[in-house]
Amino acid sequence: MVEAILVAMRWVIEALAAALLTTVPATEQEAEPATENSCVFAFYSDPHGDNGYHRGAINVMISILDEPELTEAGRPIQLVVSGGDNVDTTRNCIGCDGDNDFCSAVHPLIWDHRIPIYSAEGNHDFDFRRVNGWSSSCVEEDWPRPSRVECGSDAALYIMPWDIGERTIRRVNSWLDEEPRKWIILILHQPLYPCAARRQDDSRARLYRELFEPIIGQFALVLAGHDHVYCERVFGVDGSGVRRQVIVNSGPKHYSCAPDLVFPGENSGDTNFCLEDEISSAILIVWTTEDEVRDEYVPIPCEQVAPGTNPGPGHESD
Repeated sequence: MVEAILVAMRWVIEALAAALLTTVPATEQEAEPATENSCVFAFYSDPHGDNGYHRGAINVMISILDEPELTEAGRPIQLVVSGGDNVDTTRNCIGCDGDNDFCSAVHPLIWDHRIPIYSAEGNHDFDFRRVNGWSSSCVEEDWPRPSRVECGSDAALYIMPWDIGERTIRRVNSWLDEEPRKWIILILHQPLYPCAARRQDDSRARLYRELFEPIIGQFALVLAGHDHVYCERVFGVDGSGVRRQVIVNSGPKHYSCAPDLVFPGENSGDTNFCLEDEISSAILIVWTTEDEVRDEYVPIPCEQVAPGTNPGPGHESD
């Protein structure tokens, strides 16, 4: 009985969160669907191997592939991008044994639906690669170098490794100097502007802000993971407009939001808010239009968390 009540409460919270989020779009305009030439992709992060939440995220993506009209984009996903931490190198992650488990979870996307998967490099991926000399065999990536991926006819995705320095920024600048595409989306594991309470003073975030802030105005959207919350933040860019960063959590770990970003609440505002605990588990559908880059929060319902698999512990390691 208690378990049934908790499940029912989670359904209500998920529905409320989804309804509230869809009333806070990137602009005041009604969402414009994707066109035939638009870029449409799914973004998720921190799956940490093969577990119930990861399989749930994949199930949601497959549902959208089967019925594109389920999302505001209204068109099929062309590719999937992970924000990293595809594997888990901590000893207390039950059921997370590295690359083979990650590939097992994404197998239906790659083989049944022929959807390519690209990925930023997370800290766990970095540690795994450093120890084993290789990374995930089923992900399109070029670590430790950044990758530039074309999507649709109008967008380019700049996908980052974990260890970013001056050499990485020089390569990014060389792409920007010759970039023919209208919309550029930056994807990295470490958020430039953290949302988790435990990561507000993150030294790597400060370093990455120093590296990216001089060029941040050239990115229409910044996508990240690592914080194990769902969070949207808006930041100004020296008079050249407003940019958004969205942090997505699709795996078994759940952290707490920074107090000033907790959502819902009086201080959350319309453009900066954070979801924590299990309702933070979601994927993001991103698409381009003539005038902007849109994104839609799609929660991972509890009934989509794959039965018979370990959902993974909410462990406190990074």
